[in-house]
Amino acid sequence: MHGRWWRGLGPGMLWSYGLEAQALAVGTTGGGPDVPGHPQFSSLSWEEFTRDLRLARHFSGDVYVHSLEGCVRQGYLRRLRSFDWGAPVTHPKTARLAEGIRALLRVILRASTHPWRVLGVSRSSAYAEEDHGRGHTARSQLDRANMAHFRHRFGQYLPGQTHSLELG
Repeated sequence: MHGRWWRGLGPGMLWSYGLEAQALAVGTTGGGPDVPGHPQFSSLSWEEFTRDLRLARHFSGDVYVHSLEGCVRQGYLRRLRSFDWGAPVTHPKTARLAEGIRALLRVILRASTHPWRVLGVSRSSAYAEEDHGRGHTARSQLDRANMAHFRHRFGQYLPGQTHSLELG
């Protein structure tokens, strides 16, 4: 996580992903490939690096570091010999924000993979709000017929299942 705002979110992201991860990676300590035209990121300070290492280790025995070259250049590799892995880990203040951002991204990605489903739900929601605004509690017969056709045509979607649509 780079940039001032993202950098502050980094510990929360580690916590959020750590709850589900088998392995975690921290960094950057500098180094790595120098690709012309691509952004260069500032390195983590020793305090940021050790905080992230402890957070990652809290969740997994498999911790990866980007990058070894940066650790050597900044003298971190030498300092890791006496690093206290047992220091306490605290719940980051940004963990809830990180989880919210991840949830929003999941919704966006899910919607982008099933655009017809999103359009169908949006359409039915608009009709339901319109009916409710007129004092009706149920959809009109036409709306129910349209939804039945939609379900018949595109199937009933359930979370976690893969669906294909035949258009035409």
